[in-house]
Amino acid sequence: MSERQLDSSINNYIENTSNSRQEEWDMAIGLQEVDNLKPSKYLEKLLQENIIGNKTIYEVEEELKE
Repeated sequence: MSERQLDSSINNYIENTSNSRQEEWDMAIGLQEVDNLKPSKYLEKLLQENIIGNKTIYEVEEELKE
């Protein structure tokens, strides 16, 4: 086990950041559902990558613009 895995402050930060991202995406999708809009499979893939930390929100935004 690495030192990083043992450092609870880092693990809590990663967990809190992931939870925060999930809550933000849930809220955004919920607001879209008010207008009977549903996210595409592509957006769902991107948001999962953002939630786990593989992509920043800026990378997600750029990919959506393309």
